[in-house]
Amino acid sequence: MKKRRRALLFAVAITVLAAVFILFFVLSGQISRNLEESSFDYLYGSTEIIRRQIDTSVREDEQRIVRFADKLVSADKESMADEMSSFCDYNDFIHMYIVDKEGIGIDERGEPFVTSMLPVEEHALTDREKWVSEGYYNDSGYETAMFEVPILHEHRLAGAVYAEVEMQKYYMDELFAFQAGNGRAYLFNRSDGSWVIKGPVSHLISLQDDSVYHSLLEGGNSEQVTESFRQTVEEGKTKIFLAEGENGPVYACIMPCKYNDFWEMMTVISSEKLAEQNQVANTLLWMLRIIYLVGSVLILAALFFYVKEKEKKHITEMKERMERRVRAKERRLSEITVREYSFQIIVNLDTMECRQEIYREEAGNIHEFECGSYQDGFREFCRKVDGCDRERVEAYLAPENLTAVSDAEMLPSFDYRLTESGCTNWYECITFFSVIGEKRYAYIMNKDVTQKVRTQRKLEEANQAKGRFLANMSHDMRTPMNAIIGTAQLAERSLDQPEKLRQYMANITGAAKHLLSLINDVLDMSKIESGKMVLVEDDFSLTEALERIDEIIRPLCNTKKQRFEVENKGIVHPLVRGDMLRFNQVLINLLNNANKFTPEGGTIYFLVEEVPMTDALSRKEKDRTLFHLEVRDTGIGIEKENLEKVFGEFEREIDSTVNRIEGSGLGLAIAKSIVDAMGGEIRVESTPGKGTVFFLDVPFRIVQEAKDGIQREAGVNADGSVNMENALAGKRFLLVEDNLINIEIGKEMLFALGADVETARDGQEACRIFEEAGRGHYNAILMDIQMPVMNGYEAARKIRRMEQCGGDEIPIVAMTANVFAEDVEAAKEAGMNGYIGKPVLIEKLYETLKEM
Repeated sequence: MKKRRRALLFAVAITVLAAVFILFFVLSGQISRNLEESSFDYLYGSTEIIRRQIDTSVREDEQRIVRFADKLVSADKESMADEMSSFCDYNDFIHMYIVDKEGIGIDERGEPFVTSMLPVEEHALTDREKWVSEGYYNDSGYETAMFEVPILHEHRLAGAVYAEVEMQKYYMDELFAFQAGNGRAYLFNRSDGSWVIKGPVSHLISLQDDSVYHSLLEGGNSEQVTESFRQTVEEGKTKIFLAEGENGPVYACIMPCKYNDFWEMMTVISSEKLAEQNQVANTLLWMLRIIYLVGSVLILAALFFYVKEKEKKHITEMKERMERRVRAKERRLSEITVREYSFQIIVNLDTMECRQEIYREEAGNIHEFECGSYQDGFREFCRKVDGCDRERVEAYLAPENLTAVSDAEMLPSFDYRLTESGCTNWYECITFFSVIGEKRYAYIMNKDVTQKVRTQRKLEEANQAKGRFLANMSHDMRTPMNAIIGTAQLAERSLDQPEKLRQYMANITGAAKHLLSLINDVLDMSKIESGKMVLVEDDFSLTEALERIDEIIRPLCNTKKQRFEVENKGIVHPLVRGDMLRFNQVLINLLNNANKFTPEGGTIYFLVEEVPMTDALSRKEKDRTLFHLEVRDTGIGIEKENLEKVFGEFEREIDSTVNRIEGSGLGLAIAKSIVDAMGGEIRVESTPGKGTVFFLDVPFRIVQEAKDGIQREAGVNADGSVNMENALAGKRFLLVEDNLINIEIGKEMLFALGADVETARDGQEACRIFEEAGRGHYNAILMDIQMPVMNGYEAARKIRRMEQCGGDEIPIVAMTANVFAEDVEAAKEAGMNGYIGKPVLIEKLYETLKEM
């Protein structure tokens, strides 16, 4: 068995070494190829450096000519020749000519000259641009180029300057003979390959011919290679060619010049000299391969001796390894369990010795304590356990019981209470057993579940509160529903008795309004809980808002013969900016509660006072003010233990199932949420049997000047005695509604007000009818929101775009069951002028339409 294992080990080692050797050969081959590519990069770099130097030198000469031409504008004819001669001598130019815009002038010797005498094409006068010609041979047989520069005077063409230079001027031996003279650089014309700068004779390539293409062919290169070379030059690409030179293969790199694109730069170096750069690296790679082979043999030898030595120590290490595994397993098991639980007790069931481990979460580590005898520790532990749970703890964890059930893997979990330092916490306990080596252990793990138990109890209390709320709401909603259904049945039997019928209809209306208020409370609370309640701020008159609240509450107090006192103190800024509807909702709720819970003959006191802002941040905001409000009553009061939860959901001091006081139990929770959203504060004080007082502090932004809308509103007479019959006679309205019953109700209400009505079943039909009717046909449009085909928002936007039919002027009023603040805001954004929430009251309909 050992020999087979040893053979297998050597086979694996040889396989690995062979695989690594093959991989090393592949990688070294790749390195060789990379070195060859780096040689090409060197040739590219050398070519780029020489090309840049040529471009720079030509650019500098051209700039000298430009500056010289600017000076000649103001010179006289007599001095021009001398100036040009000096310039040519100083800058190594052969000839220089200056002409006027007609092309007539002189040369540097003062001899007459015309542009037709130029050996190259004229561009400076024709194109008004600087230009450098291709290379050409002058009369002396030297490679030459011509600079052409226009002369501008006050941005107008005044003439031109031409300067002829021998290209040998730009030849520098240290630049054109690179890599210690092993490489050579040349410049030729791209159009025909004629030489521009050849330099001295070189053994690399023949320079006897007049062009580079003839030189390639003369050197023994095929027409295919020469044609590929020519095509690369014409395309303006940079490329390296392997070609035949005079003394063997050469690499030729061609690169177009950037400053004068007539020229092409070429560098040539023998392939042998280029390869010499990588010879050292290739030799080093072969040496590494040999070293690797020798090293592999040594590794195999060392491996053989290592295996022999390993076998000698194998028996001794097996025992030590087993002991380490036992300890490691015990430790891992301990860490896994104690991090999940608050503390655990580990009991050796053979010796009944134990230790305790506590996980400190803030320190991130485990503290271990030796506890000694488990029996002594268990007695001390039981003294801290709550008396109601002690029997259950003993049944599971007593030493004799723990030993008896140790064959099981795990005991069922149970809860118990533990009191330490006067504080009682709930713990969940689970026990499991493990055998490590020859030792048996019990792990008693205890997890602090106090927060979980408290949360569960709060959820149970909340569920109980919701259950009570649903029971109350079932009673409160069924009561008005019973009144509506029962009174409707009575009304059917009294159709011939107008007075009775009118009383029945009034009862149905009152019950329906009460049912609507319950539904609104539930919906408001739902919006608050989901975080979707928004405040819609606008300018309003606080005085006017308080008057409307007085008009609502005072009749209720008169009915119960209660005394209702209102006091306004120090109101300096009656015009403010805020959400008037939500503000009214809070006050009406508080005053309504005071009315409901105050017996007949009692007193309700309502105080409104403007006070200065107290906190430092608010004092800096000059446009804010604070209103302090109090609602006091002499009602039944609130018990002290209920004061803390009076603003909770589903809470009510007296259950409506046992008395006649009805309500959702959500009013104060809604009021507190609204006040918090306004940045205000609400609190309560109460004495059972004597009464309750609610304190309210709400900040508002000050409005310096009343808007027209506020001023008109302040003058509205709130007297409900207005006769609405035929009040809208002569007016025609378009009612857009998809529900047939709502259409019938809307039509009858408008007919009762004396108006004519036409109907549409959806937004698309409404747009068509309005467009066909034309401008002025309707006085206003009553628009439902949720409809098939096209909803009310889309229809309103489309009508507003019908300017030819008066769509930009026609009043549009939303008449919908979407009654939240964000729905009102959405209607305004869609271009609607007013908003009537369902169920629709004829009074509200008249108030909205009478001005339209």
